[in-house]
Amino acid sequence: MENQTEKKQKSKAKKSKKKNTKWIIITIAAICLVAAGLFFARKSVKGPEAEKVVYTVITETYENVIEISGNISAAQSQELQAAGSGTVQKVYVKEGDKVKKGDVILELDATEQEYNLASLDYDIAQKKLNGSKREIELLEVKRDMLVQKLEDRKIVAYFDGIIASLDVAPGDYLEAKNSVGTLIDRSYMTASVEVVETDVSKLKPNQVVNFTFPAYEGGIVKGYVVSYPVIGTVTQRGATVVKTEVRIDNPPEEILPNFSFTGEIEITAPISVTLVERNAIGYDQGSAYVEVLNRDGTVSKVDVEVQQYDSTYVKILSGVKEGDKLVTKLVDFEENLCIIPNVAIHFNREMNKGVEYNPQVDMQPLWSGNKEDKMISMLAEKLGAQEEQILGTDLFVYNNQEPCFIGKDSAFIG
Repeated sequence: MENQTEKKQKSKAKKSKKKNTKWIIITIAAICLVAAGLFFARKSVKGPEAEKVVYTVITETYENVIEISGNISAAQSQELQAAGSGTVQKVYVKEGDKVKKGDVILELDATEQEYNLASLDYDIAQKKLNGSKREIELLEVKRDMLVQKLEDRKIVAYFDGIIASLDVAPGDYLEAKNSVGTLIDRSYMTASVEVVETDVSKLKPNQVVNFTFPAYEGGIVKGYVVSYPVIGTVTQRGATVVKTEVRIDNPPEEILPNFSFTGEIEITAPISVTLVERNAIGYDQGSAYVEVLNRDGTVSKVDVEVQQYDSTYVKILSGVKEGDKLVTKLVDFEENLCIIPNVAIHFNREMNKGVEYNPQVDMQPLWSGNKEDKMISMLAEKLGAQEEQILGTDLFVYNNQEPCFIGKDSAFIG
């Protein structure tokens, strides 16, 4: 009886051991990542399983600029006003005409002023015969005043420019200070723009300004910074800005005063870099190269000089140019080749205290096979090529396990 009990206990222990072993295997399998291999291969032959991947060399330009906006103004502007009242006698120009400084634009009736001047000239002539020197001096002063009144019957240009607007005709009656048009100087145009205080230290005279006008279809118009004051201005919004003067020399005729614009003040010249995805670069004994797709469909190996740019792109220093097409071959094994193993949680006594994984050690995919097996051999077989024809590779591992529904009524996604 004792022997039978002892046998049952041994048998039970043996079964329990088998059961524990089974659970250990299941637990380890459950927390392993089964992964497939994805190769970027560079080779000189085309295999049936290879998918050609084409990369295009691009250029990115970086701009260090201050953004501005405003309304452009003419270099000079004259409002055409009559100094006194009267009837318009002559109009010498029309809208759009170019005039020189001193040109007469229009004249008012000056009959009264001409009569007064002629009468005074007669009096001066008489006084020169029998008057005193002082009387003649006073009459000369009066004459200067009458000459000025006669000149005031004309509207003249104060500078070289263009008649931007003119609304008057002979016979019209004008009151003093009535405005009949505008004369502008378009030899250059200016604007006063607001630059925030944090950007003021970047400003310098003669910096290039790129203007864009919504009403002008000719593209960007070049200008420059003229000046800026040494004191800021507080806006109604409470922001401190510096009023900066910018200028355009010889502006296009289509750009008129008061046109709105947006623009950029160039702090430094734009910097252009040539880039391509890092997967397009191969390495042969430490030297970088690419395979360039020619127009006739052939592929040429070209040595390049590269520099790390970011996690996705590299900077091309020499070898290829913008627009060049670079090719690689993509091979997907679509098999469960690698695994990231982990110990079952009940074997890790520190699990409940928090476990920190070292990506360089604990998250490395493992691949194993026979002693003679080499991954490069598997790749060559997939490509239908010889191992020596494969110039370089990049291996990417991805999760090959599809998600599934678990639990009663498939209530959870696992």
